[in-house]
Amino acid sequence: MKNSRTVYFYVTVMLLFLVASGAWAYNFNDVTKVQEWQYSSPYGSGNWTDVIGDANYFDTFGANLSGSTFTIFTNWNPGKDGYFGVKTADLFIDNNSNGTFDYAIRLDTLTGTGMVYTDPIYDTSQDLLSGTGYIYGGRYNQASPSAVPVWVTSSTNSGTSVVWTYGSGNLNNQVAVNLSGLNLGSNWSFVWGTATCSNDALGGDVQVPEPSTMLLLGSGLIVLVGYGRKKFFKKQI
Repeated sequence: MKNSRTVYFYVTVMLLFLVASGAWAYNFNDVTKVQEWQYSSPYGSGNWTDVIGDANYFDTFGANLSGSTFTIFTNWNPGKDGYFGVKTADLFIDNNSNGTFDYAIRLDTLTGTGMVYTDPIYDTSQDLLSGTGYIYGGRYNQASPSAVPVWVTSSTNSGTSVVWTYGSGNLNNQVAVNLSGLNLGSNWSFVWGTATCSNDALGGDVQVPEPSTMLLLGSGLIVLVGYGRKKFFKKQI
């Protein structure tokens, strides 16, 4: 019985630690379609599709947020910057989900750091590729079409940087960005165009649980563990 009490105690402590530490995982599947565009017209006539061109290079599968680490799963490799005439897209964050991007993170270097810019002014894939003859992702979000932000042109350098890493796996690459240095709210959204051609865009909304919600969950876990322990002891008696 003593060992059982010890097990329940440590289980409770571990669950509370996970809740209190904000170790909450978010998964974002790539359900964002892009619209095929070519030249400068006709706008809005292209097909909506998951990925344009070679999926072995441009397909982005989704993203995961665990704590302050934002990991993107993609076939694109930042090491291929310039290989197709395009670069790795910047990661754009709307801190209040109000339609205005507050942060942009430059991910086209291989040094392991990406500069953080505030109130970014940016080029879209249309700005960079319109009239080139290439077929590219001109817009994203079929329900409410918008041009894809891909490259910061002017902004305020926050003076801070985020650490990010990428590495190849059997199926895809992972771009992991540490967001701990950003002052993010409880409701924010992101857009990542994969490359500046935006052949596959990824977007999502993040809802961070309020402390009261985590406390309520923690209390519920304690009750459940206590109830299970009580039933266990009754059986033993």
